[in-house]
Amino acid sequence: MTKGLVFKQPDSNVQLLFAYYNDHSNHRIAYYQSTAASSVTLAEAWTNKGCCIFLKNELWSLSAFTAKVQTFLSTHTHIRFIWVVDPTNTSTWVTLSFQGQSGSTAFTSAKTTVDHRNISLSIPAGLTVTRDSDQFRIANVQNGIGLSANSEYTSSW
Repeated sequence: MTKGLVFKQPDSNVQLLFAYYNDHSNHRIAYYQSTAASSVTLAEAWTNKGCCIFLKNELWSLSAFTAKVQTFLSTHTHIRFIWVVDPTNTSTWVTLSFQGQSGSTAFTSAKTTVDHRNISLSIPAGLTVTRDSDQFRIANVQNGIGLSANSEYTSSW
């Protein structure tokens, strides 16, 4: 049994890996990197500068989706996170790009708003993002804890 978070390749023919935590996965969190690997830790995912993908639903075709991700990332630089509602329509994908990555720290490149059912998360440009053990943190540059005053959750009930 693997302890903690690791990304594992479900199919050796694709470069898409799924997140497993203590050997369990719902196939909704994926990781893509241009060089193939059968498994990757969170620390390696950060260092390798691949892309974490959050899926609303399970995929209908790993190979077709992986091809879309490859094409999308070939024309969009520095993307580290993608939120996918419709895997067939890249114009609906929401992305978060980094700049100035050094060690375990990077900064968001542009404002990103991610909708989650009734709640939206707005992440402004210039926020610090760090990797700490088995998680990513978006931190206020001044105090290093939590989301800054410029980040906000809004609801649409």
